[in-house]
Amino acid sequence: MSDISPKNANSWHIADNPATFEPARTNNFEFVITGIDSLLKAGVSEADAQDSDYIVNGQEIVRLSVNKASVPHFSQGEISVSRGNTKSYYAGTMEVSDGTLEVVDYIGASGKSVLMAWQRLSGNLAEGLVGRAVNYKKECILIEYTPDYEKVRSWRLL
Repeated sequence: MSDISPKNANSWHIADNPATFEPARTNNFEFVITGIDSLLKAGVSEADAQDSDYIVNGQEIVRLSVNKASVPHFSQGEISVSRGNTKSYYAGTMEVSDGTLEVVDYIGASGKSVLMAWQRLSGNLAEGLVGRAVNYKKECILIEYTPDYEKVRSWRLL
């Protein structure tokens, strides 16, 4: 394969090298949430909870239910330092833009129920309580795959 540059990479070059150039898809993602293996269903009081009121294996339900997700993007501000008649610029605060995650609510798997139970850890409307961060903040990983399920890249979301 020859060197690729904007000058010599046209649509024929791209079409002739399918192993190198594959369009990214928007629906080949897994969203992995750690620490949600046993969640109390939303709307159920802990005092009245039965074994059947807990969602087990919530991580796998969400992982298998992703329909599409947006890739994380961030921007970085600048810090300007003036000294005399000159200015120097340095890297500033990083800001991550809001993303989206769309899951399919399969009957029987109940992806929506898992997300609602996870959200319940941050605040319980019925009881008017706000949850502790240690309970609701989870490590999440967004993994992007090719159409034949080869890992492209992943993001650790905090």
